Amino acid sequence: MNTRTAVRAWLFLAALLMLPAAPQALAAAPASPENGVGPGAAAPGAALFPPEYAKKRPRPADLNFFRVKDDLQAHVNRLPAGLKSGEKKRIEILSTVRAYLVKLMKFIPYDGTKAGVRLDNGKVFKASVMGNEEELVLRPRRGKSKIVRWEELPPSQYAVMLEYYGRYRLEHEASGKPGAANLKSRQQEAAWDWFRAALLSDWYGSAAEARRLGRAALDLDHGLKPQAEALLPWILQPAPEDTTPELQPAAKARE
Repeated sequence: MNTRTAVRAWLFLAALLMLPAAPQALAAAPASPENGVGPGAAAPGAALFPPEYAKKRPRPADLNFFRVKDDLQAHVNRLPAGLKSGEKKRIEILSTVRAYLVKLMKFIPYDGTKAGVRLDNGKVFKASVMGNEEELVLRPRRGKSKIVRWEELPPSQYAVMLEYYGRYRLEHEASGKPGAANLKSRQQEAAWDWFRAALLSDWYGSAAEARRLGRAALDLDHGLKPQAEALLPWILQPAPEDTTPELQPAAKARE
């Protein structure tokens, strides 16, 4: 690692310590058939959030949930009483994802030089990504940079970015903070990045990715179980044919 990269990595990690990595903890969802917990809940593997409501979720292509706040309020108003609280919390967390990614990219660009950055039109660019609230800049190792709008990347690409930053937290130890306590803190923060990615995937209709990322988050931090029970209860149940590949937390191998 060269000096410039090392300095940027240190600044990034220092900034992470100041960012609220995990939203305020939720209380576990009360047991009821409506939220899929307790007696009378849906059978294992079922989509516990009713599909007739899930398909009507406002899904802004640019992740700007504030732009569609009226649609979101109308959506919540249509829900049965037992589903409103959880849906409001999902919206609260997802509404912060865009700004959260901007803060992360400010210190360390997303590295898509190997896996690529997929655009909504199917094209893939081998580039790093930086951005602000208005646009993103794709910077290849060679050639000209490309400026794109947020809506030009599919939501699945933003879930990939959150997964990347979770891994980055695990693989880079904050300077001056070695030891088991720091490792646990980084695991908890990384787990929240993956849990955000799971919520994002679920909201935009990718159940397989939501299950994979959500389970990886829980494997890394068992303390997230109340959040999973409240917001993604179905990932705690086995799928009819559960062949979901596990996301291996990199830090666990070094414990």
